[in-house]
Amino acid sequence: MHVNNTTVIHRVNSTGTDTTTVVSCSGTTYNQLAARATSVASGCGAAPPVLAANVPALGGMCTLDLSSAPSGAAVFRGLLAGAPVATTIGGCVLQLDPASAVFDFAGTATVAGQLAMSLAIPNAVTLLGFALTAQALPLQTNGPLLGFAEFSNGVLLQLGF
Repeated sequence: MHVNNTTVIHRVNSTGTDTTTVVSCSGTTYNQLAARATSVASGCGAAPPVLAANVPALGGMCTLDLSSAPSGAAVFRGLLAGAPVATTIGGCVLQLDPASAVFDFAGTATVAGQLAMSLAIPNAVTLLGFALTAQALPLQTNGPLLGFAEFSNGVLLQLGF
């Protein structure tokens, strides 16, 4: 159905629940506002740590899962508002602009090198389509990053439904 430059798919499921979907309105395609988590580049290390995430849906929790980190390593999480910005530091490529990113202590990796980090996503429609880049930095003696750390791959999070 098209009404005032809006495409709507009207459905009622088998239980009678209305599952109407707005597909486009005023030139915006709403499938572009779906929550996504996309891996960006690779990490830096002998066996680089790997960062993965579930989709960052508005009003939900996004879990950043780190694996292959050094056993028992202190891990810092970096977040950047926006798309990745590749920055070379000490032979490693950081996906976050160090001048604009925020870093915090995320926890300690398990003996198996894993750490789950939670990120609360506000239920604010104004954040639809907002991009956030995440990357983990586990400390590692003699690591490839200036002799003290490794980097995971980056993860580009697009906030949405």
